[in-house]
This record gives sequence, C-alpha cells and structure tokens, in this order.
Amino acid sequence: MDNYRSLQPLVPRQFRYKFTLPTQAELDEMGVTLKAPLHVQAIVHDEHFPPVFVRYLAKTTGPNGPGGDKQLVTEATIDNLLKTNKNLASSSATVNLEV
Repeated sequence: MDNYRSLQPLVPRQFRYKFTLPTQAELDEMGVTLKAPLHVQAIVHDEHFPPVFVRYLAKTTGPNGPGGDKQLVTEATIDNLLKTNKNLASSSATVNLEV
C-alpha cells in the first residue's frame, strides 16, 4: 500500500505557513481586541503508523471478508494499538503587531 501521506523517516522537512490577520475594521466588527505582542506556538504530533492498511486487513480477513473468517486483526485491536506521539517538537515566537 502506498503511504504517500507519510513523511520519509530521517529526512528533515520544513513547512512554511503565511497567516494574514484580520484588518482593524474586521476586528472591530467581531468585537476583538488584539494585544501586542502576539505569542505563536507550533507543536508537532505524530501517529506512529497509518491505520488505513491495518483497517483493510481487518475488513478483508473478518467474517465478511473474501477469504473467510481468518480474523488477523480486529477494529478493537487497531484502536488499542493506535497511539499518537505528542509533542515531538515545538517552536514558539513572539510577533510584534503594528497597531
């Protein structure tokens, strides 16, 4: 199964995002007041394996699968194995706002 959505192991990647804050008129309309400086924090979480293939195995080897009930893995087993590794990396910055 092609896991095109996963990052390659041991290959650093950097993603840049641009954020545009609302204009002062838009902030006023929403009743929001920004206080400078603005603190921004990004945190990386990781799911250690994509469950798509394992869910495929559960479906095809279960009682309704094409090969009969071999039940290699169940949905409950998958849910027990799914772990999200939290806070693998983080970064923060303080941004001065022009008010």
